Amino acid sequence: MDNQAAADKKLEAERQGRGDKGLKNLPVRKYLDVTVVPLLLKGMSDLVKNRPEDPVTYLAQYLLAHKDEVQNDGNY
Repeated sequence: MDNQAAADKKLEAERQGRGDKGLKNLPVRKYLDVTVVPLLLKGMSDLVKNRPEDPVTYLAQYLLAHKDEVQNDGNY
């Protein structure tokens, strides 16, 4: 198993069974890894593919358009 697959597996294990209360108790880095980073990485990937003239607005719109892909517990 490569490093990325191991990291993904660990992150998925952290996501399972966590409700809002569990998220509030996570350290900052883990909270971001569970709730924001996956969607942010997808948005940045899309950003690089399209290379818009206004990348900040593009990324903001991407995040808002796809925010419903994130469940309340941080699962995608």
